Amino acid sequence: MLRFVCIGMPGHGKSTVLNEIAKQGLFAVGAAGSSCTQAGGEWEAKNTKVITIDDGKTETKLELIDTPGFPDPDEKVAAEYYDHVVKACNQKINGVLFVLKPEREMADVLEKYATLLKEFIHLEVPLIILVNGTEAGKSKWDTDEQYAATMAQTTRDFRKIARNIERRCGLHAREILVSATKDQIASLGADVARAFAASPARKSSVKTYAAVLEELKKCENTEYQANAQVDYEDARIKKCNSDVSALENHISNLKAWAAGTCWIPFGGQVAAAILLSKCAAKQERIKELYSAIGDAENEKRAAGNLEEMKKKSEIAKKDVMNLGKYLGKIALGVK
Repeated sequence: MLRFVCIGMPGHGKSTVLNEIAKQGLFAVGAAGSSCTQAGGEWEAKNTKVITIDDGKTETKLELIDTPGFPDPDEKVAAEYYDHVVKACNQKINGVLFVLKPEREMADVLEKYATLLKEFIHLEVPLIILVNGTEAGKSKWDTDEQYAATMAQTTRDFRKIARNIERRCGLHAREILVSATKDQIASLGADVARAFAASPARKSSVKTYAAVLEELKKCENTEYQANAQVDYEDARIKKCNSDVSALENHISNLKAWAAGTCWIPFGGQVAAAILLSKCAAKQERIKELYSAIGDAENEKRAAGNLEEMKKKSEIAKKDVMNLGKYLGKIALGVK
């Protein structure tokens, strides 16, 4: 059985995405901007559902694990919800799905949480960003050609927003999948399932909020900060190389399926042209991952500049302390 965790900000449609993948209303859906998924106690069972995907040849069970929204605007629960997300992601799972609304201002919001979101580099399983777009479907005035062109441009725009968010908040993903409309989510769910099926279930070691603060205190020592930066960049390079290898294998499979019966796991019968377009998208992602490796190598070299490390350490401390108004004074140990 495949198990994956769904994370993301409140109101960004985590529960809706899971319902579309399951093709049934298993998870409660709240109003935009609010988190209807709660943490702990009786909610543990309510947040976890098992579904069966039948692609025409094989039936596969998927365990879908919903989580409370993070970052949450309610400071009374934000720190608790972050730790609950971490706890869920550190279970033995096959992958993590990060659901994101394609809103440009989200880059500014999530950048405030970069210190925490960068922690997901320590996932031992792939993280996939799914952009949950809400564009209207084809209108009666659109020709098929006009609609196709509009959707293609919308998909590019939405992906650009997600890519900007990924870079600014330090959230590393293996892939960025875009659903321009709600109707496209179910088909992307098959892509997610295939990616996670290729990854053995593993436990991870993403730090809790308290552990992040403790690490930050250690980084007051500039040499420790420099070594920690090198360790982080090494982890990023390792993750990128692993993702490149996985994507190359997936591309080989897609090409083989396109040349054969055009039947693919979790998706069933799919047109060859669609499979080849998926190959092209994954090739583009590989280029981005190689660019990220180059960035990481540059950061490792920069870590040798202890004066620069001292400046970065001060910035990091300020960033975390600024989270106080979101995560609450109690979480920060402030009276």
